[in-house]
Amino acid sequence: FEVSSKALKESGSLRKVIKARLNVVVAMSHVDSEANLIPHYFDVHQAALAAKEFSVASTCLLNISREYQIMGGLKASLKYCSQALEIAENNFGSLHFYLILAHRAHLLCELKRFPEAQTDFECALASPFPEVKAALEMIKPLLANHIASHLPNSRNTHPPRTRDLLPTWAERMSLAKNESVSFS
Repeated sequence: FEVSSKALKESGSLRKVIKARLNVVVAMSHVDSEANLIPHYFDVHQAALAAKEFSVASTCLLNISREYQIMGGLKASLKYCSQALEIAENNFGSLHFYLILAHRAHLLCELKRFPEAQTDFECALASPFPEVKAALEMIKPLLANHIASHLPNSRNTHPPRTRDLLPTWAERMSLAKNESVSFS
């Protein structure tokens, strides 16, 4: 991605350079899961905003949010997730938009702010994407324990289809199982 970034820059494809830079940071996260990549994501976010690459800008903020969530900084995570959602509204209805809604619903559950989590959950129900539906199946039991009377089909909670879970959601499921939290 670094090589392609240089070639794209030379060819004048500056918006694609920003996407390649994001891919560099994401690749770094897979190489070293303990690395603090927040400053790198923020740099790409700033460049993406300047270039009006809103999907990249919001992806960076979502990744920053997830980094804070993993560290236990739930309020910081919520701050960046909400900023990501605001930017992602430029791509309303996209997979990315709905994944941010699901992520924020999960964060709000962790913060025990269940009525707000339910709102994001319900908005994400409109998603046609199986990846989002699988993430929502993970969130549903967290909500069902607190606001069952208002949750659609709260009695019909099914475990998420793991083949549809994106890696970040599969990681959450694994962590939850290790913490003895049931998602079924």
